[in-house]
Amino acid sequence: MRFSRTLLSNSLVLLILFLLPFQTRWIFNEMTIAGQPWEYGRLSLYAVEAMIMAASVLRGTIRLDAKIEPFIKPTILLLGALFLGASFSQNITLAFSAILHASAAVALFAILLDQRTNAKAAASAFVLGLIVPAALAWYQVVTGTSPSSTILGLASHDAATLGASVVETALSRVLRGYGTLPHPNIFGGYLAIGTIVAAWLAANGRRAGYVLPVLAATLVVTFSRSAWLAAIVGLALAAALAHKFPSPSKGEGRGEVRAVSGRRQSGTAVAFVSLLAVILTVATFRAPIFTRLDATSRLEEKSVSERTSEYQIYPDVVRQNAFTGVGAGNYTFALATLYPGKDVWFYQPLHNAILLFLAETGILGLLVVARFAQVLVGFLRNKRSSFNRVAVLPVLAAVLILALIDHYLWSLWPGMSLAAVALAIAIKSSIDNAADER
Repeated sequence: MRFSRTLLSNSLVLLILFLLPFQTRWIFNEMTIAGQPWEYGRLSLYAVEAMIMAASVLRGTIRLDAKIEPFIKPTILLLGALFLGASFSQNITLAFSAILHASAAVALFAILLDQRTNAKAAASAFVLGLIVPAALAWYQVVTGTSPSSTILGLASHDAATLGASVVETALSRVLRGYGTLPHPNIFGGYLAIGTIVAAWLAANGRRAGYVLPVLAATLVVTFSRSAWLAAIVGLALAAALAHKFPSPSKGEGRGEVRAVSGRRQSGTAVAFVSLLAVILTVATFRAPIFTRLDATSRLEEKSVSERTSEYQIYPDVVRQNAFTGVGAGNYTFALATLYPGKDVWFYQPLHNAILLFLAETGILGLLVVARFAQVLVGFLRNKRSSFNRVAVLPVLAAVLILALIDHYLWSLWPGMSLAAVALAIAIKSSIDNAADER
């Protein structure tokens, strides 16, 4: 019975990771500001969240490696800070909705760190789950439209419609690749993490890593600059570490040395094909890409102006409650209280997940961040092999870049779950690799 229960829970975890990009959800309440609904007031339960809760029940007590146990304490502190902050929030309904998502993300994080979860299998399920969204993204970019589907959680988009995420060139409006996610920047974040994880899998000879060319090329057509930067930094860091420590561990036999050499050759071939795919994609879409990099173009100037104004009003929100914050999920609601009568699009979270988190959780949130950073630094210092560092640092660097440039890693369920998966896979793969080397 125990074996079958473990097998069932492991299979469910892999299915969750595969389905993570799909946004099927039940919207049970839709709040409004000045009579208009806004995304951050839509209270919903995602299908994947329900699956995570089921997997948690099947898992039972979480079994953790001694080196991983310290990571659980900050997550408990996080939930405690969120519940305490909810008591002082302006809108307790929004707060508890955000806590629901945060709890599911914490549960997913814990499940993935469990000793019964295989890091490479989890990573493979995650990257394979991006194939269908990638194919849909190419359809969206090429046709300029995207179909809607309630079952799959897809919203319709059209390049000719105002409000759609597009890149304006001198000749056309190019619809950015959404995939199955609610915004191209979020899909770009998934692909940025996916390319780094796929590269790691390819270097280990895992077949799932062979989707790297598809993910890398699709990342280009999201036209997400934050995701581009995250992927470039993460992959460059991985390449630098692999170059600096190329030799197999001591004690490896000749057969193992040959196996490692074969994996590296395979990984190099996948990397070459991926680079070629990116070059061809950039050449095909060079006009919209250069437009995205041109800060003087109309939409880019507008984006920079809006984000600058967000930082100007940020202190006003923080001053409302510096100790417990304005409450989880309450940042946009706090803006509406401070600046009533604005158009609904004005009430957006600050495009910085870390500062947004601190505004909503206050000094208590700062303690959570400090504790997690302390545990992480201690964990990295204890790494005895370069291979482990390669597995951890590139993903962490990419997550940090995404968090500093956009808000979705904290403000939306797709971002919370992405952060949980990225951090858990990076940490768990380090432990699994260490065990393999002993």
